[in-house]
Amino acid sequence: MTKIQEIQQALIGCFKILRRDQSAQQNFNLSADGFWFSFWALPLVVILNITEKSMGFKLAGLSEISFFQIFGFSASVLVSWGIFLAAMSVLSRYLGFTNSFPAFVMVYNWAQFAISLAWTILSVLLVGLSGGGSGAFFGLLVMFFSYVYLFLIIKDTLDLDNGVAAGVCFVEFAIAILINYLAIQLFLAELLVQ
Repeated sequence: MTKIQEIQQALIGCFKILRRDQSAQQNFNLSADGFWFSFWALPLVVILNITEKSMGFKLAGLSEISFFQIFGFSASVLVSWGIFLAAMSVLSRYLGFTNSFPAFVMVYNWAQFAISLAWTILSVLLVGLSGGGSGAFFGLLVMFFSYVYLFLIIKDTLDLDNGVAAGVCFVEFAIAILINYLAIQLFLAELLVQ
């Protein structure tokens, strides 16, 4: 299987998880090579984030923003991603899901790419159809459904009960909010003051 086919299969697997199809994990390359290849989702997400953020900042009239600021803000998702997976690695030892953790990482990585791809396409459509006026509302909707989706991923790959799965979602949310806040302060603070 080529790497492009592997990405396509992983995206199909992500869609199957959304449909609650129990065969979803069969679409992921669960080998050691597949584990490491799943981390290619990270730079792909950064590229999608740069595209979406560039369009959003331009629409918001922030044309003086530099590529470095957009890149830094967009790449902050990598920091959040890494911290979450590190935290999950520690939790896997205490909660007893060490054996299923690699599969979770692969599914999580490709799911983040799928979510970013869907959000970028939706953003382009929203800007084209409404001029971006409804972007914040749809952004919140996408975020809500992303966490419902994360909950499904956790349930399917780690086989955790609902309370623990919800707690893991909250950990991911808290990490993402903190890193996003820090990225705004680091890369965009002077723009927000104006």
